[in-house]
Amino acid sequence: MQTETSDPKIEVFIRCPTHQKDFSILLEASTSEEAIAKILGKTVECPYKPFHKFIVTYEHIVAARVPPKLKELVTAPVKAPKPPLAEIEAPTVLASTTRIDGVAMKLQRGRETLGITIPQSEAETFERLMKTARAAGQATLINGILAFLIAHGGGTKTMITGFLQVSGFPEATPSSVGEALSRLASEGIIYKYPATFIFTRYPLGIYGRREKIITSEVLGEPVYGISEATRIRILERLKLEPHLPWWKTETLKPPPPTLPAIKKPVEYEWIKIIKPIPKLRAEEDFKQYGPYTPEETAKLPIALAYFLVHKGYAEWLNPRKETVKQAEEIFKFQPIEKIKRQATLTEF
Repeated sequence: MQTETSDPKIEVFIRCPTHQKDFSILLEASTSEEAIAKILGKTVECPYKPFHKFIVTYEHIVAARVPPKLKELVTAPVKAPKPPLAEIEAPTVLASTTRIDGVAMKLQRGRETLGITIPQSEAETFERLMKTARAAGQATLINGILAFLIAHGGGTKTMITGFLQVSGFPEATPSSVGEALSRLASEGIIYKYPATFIFTRYPLGIYGRREKIITSEVLGEPVYGISEATRIRILERLKLEPHLPWWKTETLKPPPPTLPAIKKPVEYEWIKIIKPIPKLRAEEDFKQYGPYTPEETAKLPIALAYFLVHKGYAEWLNPRKETVKQAEEIFKFQPIEKIKRQATLTEF
């Protein structure tokens, strides 16, 4: 059913003197002459960029008319057909993979296409991890998957397959990668874990802009990852120990959960800085500290504080404090390099 509505309004067309483009203004008036008389001498704003205002004169008036009558449409609800079942259950497939300034992949599922970009820095981290594995004869498909998860933080079966195929693993297929992911998950090394991805949606244009999203599923496939603390520990350790066998189970598995009743909290102590200290990441709480300059004071985890004091970068702010005396007693028979490994994840 259609019903007509009418209002005493006149549409006046005005030409912008700067852009030489027309735009219209709707005025309450009974005739065109009345509408034009109302707008003359008024200040209006041009809707074209760069926006500006001007005073309307007869030179700017182009035309005036009664606007077309608006029609109110009353329609019944539309029942759209359901999408084909094959479209809903379509598998996720790898459409293309290129390696230029990182790795760019296109994944498809039915009619949906999604681009994923792995930054060059993460591709280089993957290569560093695999260089260590190759030197030890451990460049297996499973270790390639683990290296990707350590470098990027997470991935799906199809995504990992595409990355590995352009990174020296021609044997990588969705089937073989899927089986390896299932095995690693059953061993408790990886688990379903959300990660950050750089997406490009297709078709391009307004919907094709790149966006960074944290998600636990990509085109119907779950995202797998490893503990963030484990990732940080491995990446930081590699800076200190280039030949670290990071693929070993004891390195990859997070430590067993500690009962809250017996969990020992991290102890902190104040120090006074003597020499400049760069930014450090502590082994005890995984937090970053610094950089510091001489004469500053800082409260650090006890092992890190002890290490800096005995390397000559700082001194105890309160050397007579009981916790300081205990730390001196605990660490005095340990080599300084061992304390360094217990104190910091950063090369220093």
